[in-house]
Amino acid sequence: MNPDATNEVLRFDVGDLRCAVPLSHVREVQRAVAVTPLPGAPEIIDGVIDVRGEVVPVIDLGRRFGLPRRPLRASQSMVLVWTGERLVALRADRVHWLEELAPDAVVNASRLTRGPLELAGVARTTDGLVLLQDPEALLRQAESETLDAALAARSDG
Repeated sequence: MNPDATNEVLRFDVGDLRCAVPLSHVREVQRAVAVTPLPGAPEIIDGVIDVRGEVVPVIDLGRRFGLPRRPLRASQSMVLVWTGERLVALRADRVHWLEELAPDAVVNASRLTRGPLELAGVARTTDGLVLLQDPEALLRQAESETLDAALAARSDG
């Protein structure tokens, strides 16, 4: 996200974490559905779901932030997000609302750390800090390659 521009985001919770993704990358939000395990997938991938005939990997952002794996509940949602050419589903415990973030409310992630970070930044809002996810960086390069191999093995089997 460009911290120099106004950012329209979709807010959601993952455990106690407040997260958001740019609305421009959101395809849809749907109720949680059963996830099929995907052997050989990266740790942050719960498995895959079928979205109108398309196989979509499910990312558990909580795992990225070191939270323990949790069982999927019917009350959860899936936020379908484009990460460039790949559609993924993000597990969300609660989807809140669309919000427009003022440019001065966003701190760019590059100012927060020197190492690689999958965040675009952090936003200050009236109800606390929100982790702004960078859809293009949800999967690290090695994770993306491992996921591609796992998906290919699934379709070959």
